[in-house]
Amino acid sequence: MFPYIVPTTITVEKETRDRLVAAKLEGGYPSLDALLRDLLVEYRRAQLRAASGLMRRKMKEKGLTLKDLIR
Repeated sequence: MFPYIVPTTITVEKETRDRLVAAKLEGGYPSLDALLRDLLVEYRRAQLRAASGLMRRKMKEKGLTLKDLIR
């Protein structure tokens, strides 16, 4: 995905590091970078699902449908 990786250091607790390394190994990821990129994608998807759910609830409260929004 990226043409090169710039080495960067982040500080995390040892337990967090150990859990990340375990997830990397269990998931068959070649690096922590690859694992973290996938985790960030999943995080973004979760944000979008939450926003979508909120929008659907608000539309339902107001008695609106998707057709009402695109008119």
